[in-house]
Amino acid sequence: MGNTYDDISDYQAEGGVISTLIYHPTFILYTNYLKPIHFNDLINQYYYRAIQYLVQHNVKTISALNIESAWNAIGISQEIKDKTIPEIPKFISLAVNSKRDTVDEYKMLAERVVSLAFKRNFYKESQRWQSYCTDDKMSLIEMDNKVFSSLNRLTTEFATGGEVETIGSSIEALVSNAKARKERGESYGLKSFFPSIDRYFQYERGELVLISARMKQGKSWIALIEGVHKAKSGVATLIIDTEMNDELYQYRLLSYLSGIPHRRIKQWDLSPDEEKEVAKAVKEIKALPLYHLYKPEITNEEIYTIVAQKQLECNLGFFIFDYIKYSDKMVDAGQISADMGNRCNYLKNNIAGELNIPVLAFCQLNRNFDIANSDKLEQICSTSVYFTQKTPEEIQRDGINCGTNKFFIKYNRIGDVFMTDPDIEYIDLKWMRQGVGLVEAEQHKADNPYDYNDEG
Repeated sequence: MGNTYDDISDYQAEGGVISTLIYHPTFILYTNYLKPIHFNDLINQYYYRAIQYLVQHNVKTISALNIESAWNAIGISQEIKDKTIPEIPKFISLAVNSKRDTVDEYKMLAERVVSLAFKRNFYKESQRWQSYCTDDKMSLIEMDNKVFSSLNRLTTEFATGGEVETIGSSIEALVSNAKARKERGESYGLKSFFPSIDRYFQYERGELVLISARMKQGKSWIALIEGVHKAKSGVATLIIDTEMNDELYQYRLLSYLSGIPHRRIKQWDLSPDEEKEVAKAVKEIKALPLYHLYKPEITNEEIYTIVAQKQLECNLGFFIFDYIKYSDKMVDAGQISADMGNRCNYLKNNIAGELNIPVLAFCQLNRNFDIANSDKLEQICSTSVYFTQKTPEEIQRDGINCGTNKFFIKYNRIGDVFMTDPDIEYIDLKWMRQGVGLVEAEQHKADNPYDYNDEG
């Protein structure tokens, strides 16, 4: 890089970004701070705009024909198209030599492009500042204000994507939105299917709720029930499932909506009336904004790409991950703890936080009813819920109408209260007829009232 404005560029970095996106277009979802104007080369700007458009329209193959179609849609001038379109096939074939194959490598190039764009803008602004020095009519105060204002605008644009404003500048809008939600009868977050949970928390944007249970005790039923509940409310919902394949999930979903055990639906051992119930369930499922992806092994980067893509496609409003686990190859307890903690942290900060979406995740309790060797998960999540079977003594004490299972709210950072005694305080649940799903049961009367804990 030399000493003039034209030297403040890195065409290898710009070309590397475009080459990478040609082969990995969904990487663009990781750099929403990178804008077409940040490229110094005009043709790179046009390529970037085309890839943005194609990804937003769920096109995952970047071909010469698709780039040309995108340019037609976004209104690139005919002069540019006539000059550039014949070169696209050659550009794509050469891109394989400069592409990067990991998100981290790609982000390094993108950050280089943004950094140089900032420097070019700074260079131009500094030229303007120099002109102030020869303006005899400009006072020192006026000059100071102009320089500070333009510098502040420049740094905030590149550092944060926009102006950093005072809290007070948006407080009235926040209060107004809260009142409007109340008038419309809406809640701040998404309510649970289980009514008593609303007393403790709702599924809020940017927050992670973690539900833990012993193996084979119904985690996947809860994931399905909460997913269907949100989808029935019109909220586009995605479930990434590491255990249940799509076919089994569909049978389980048919079972839940029809009330017929999925084993009988698989065998089609149904009465005429039951066939009608299954047909009604099929019609209902086809109308639901509910997405299920079976992926037993999945990286954090794949999760991010899938969720971000669904946000573009269907305004995704709720994400469920079933469930956080570790590789069977891991034997070291420290490694297991770190691996699960990293996954939980990614779901909380990168998925819930960066993508601003409510996340519900599940993990497995060990024989000691601890979260599989990792306290780190509970330190990271917003709310920790245990789903367990009641003891025979609890079932006898509460009565059969209070069911055989319970939720215990162990930690809660997004609500005013949580539970302190798992032997007394819990939400009663019962299995539906023939074990098809769970519902909230009649609630037991504890010997002493719930302990309210204000976490501030």
